[in-house]
Amino acid sequence: MYLSYKLQSNYTFSIDQPSALIILEGGSFSYKGKIMGGFHSKLTKVKGSGNPLGRAFVILNLEFHRKQKGGAPHFISFLGERDLTTNLENGKIVAASNFYKSKIGKLYQRQGDILTIG
Repeated sequence: MYLSYKLQSNYTFSIDQPSALIILEGGSFSYKGKIMGGFHSKLTKVKGSGNPLGRAFVILNLEFHRKQKGGAPHFISFLGERDLTTNLENGKIVAASNFYKSKIGKLYQRQGDILTIG
């Protein structure tokens, strides 16, 4: 079963350093039209010969409005890679709060503003 979220980017910020291009992005995400929480991502494109052409590493975090006992938000953390020519992002879930721990290890894909977990 696949689960899809729609990401609504509210900001994008770029940092161009000699060794890497870093792009920070954040906003909200929704499921079937209902806003579920916020997201933030960090895309890093390493410059130089050690980086495959058109590839960038991505860390993406979803923080849900729903709270855990003690008040901390539920979350899912993703680690992936984006092909900068097609803008297709693939990776897997590497960490999650207790409520979403069964999702750890599942693959994800992001194309534009659609994030699909399957």
